[in-house]
Amino acid sequence: GIKKIHKCCLEVIATKDVDTLLKFLCLKATEILGVDVIKIVLSNNTFSGNNIENCILKSDKEIMTFSQKVGITKEKTVRLKNVVDGKKREDKGIITKEESTKSEAIISLFFNNNFKGLVFFESADKSTFSVDQSTDYLDFFAQVISKHMESLLLK
Repeated sequence: GIKKIHKCCLEVIATKDVDTLLKFLCLKATEILGVDVIKIVLSNNTFSGNNIENCILKSDKEIMTFSQKVGITKEKTVRLKNVVDGKKREDKGIITKEESTKSEAIISLFFNNNFKGLVFFESADKSTFSVDQSTDYLDFFAQVISKHMESLLLK
């Protein structure tokens, strides 16, 4: 809901460095948003190594290829998916889904108008994310994360 997204947006904006932001997203945001796990894939051209669980570095090409495969574009920055048991492995090239995942939201991160990352929200509840739901709030959240992360990188 909107209250949960707003709370997360305020927490994102309060972070003072990229590591703190990533830790918030991977650890604390899961509780606020009521999802089971959040995984982040970031461009290894923009970010250096970190030891944050569920934060993975991939090449720009891998991120772009995956984004195109699932239908993420600059105009459609959020993708909701119901996960059918037989299709759990399709995303293995970029991340490995939890076995319990029944629905997910994928949001894209843009810096300087370029794809630089993806955030995966995974839920064991198939009704958490459904293809017929609106993505306005998640799109707003993605923009807040992107702009704040971009400002932290430029410090």
